[in-house]
Amino acid sequence: MPVWASRGLAVVNPDLCRLRRLLGKNLDATSEKARRLLGRQPRDIEDTITETAESLLALDTARAH
Repeated sequence: MPVWASRGLAVVNPDLCRLRRLLGKNLDATSEKARRLLGRQPRDIEDTITETAESLLALDTARAH
């Protein structure tokens, strides 16, 4: 939905009204500060996705028993 339409609908929709101040702002986040200040290295996205899926499957298996 275009930002202008969301702003118009925010007048009548309380859910959109709460988000109106964020519309059109760049909310991109990076790990640069953690890298710079803490020396933290983020994990590979492929490993993260694989391990999350494995964790969810294990949780589902544990609930089934």
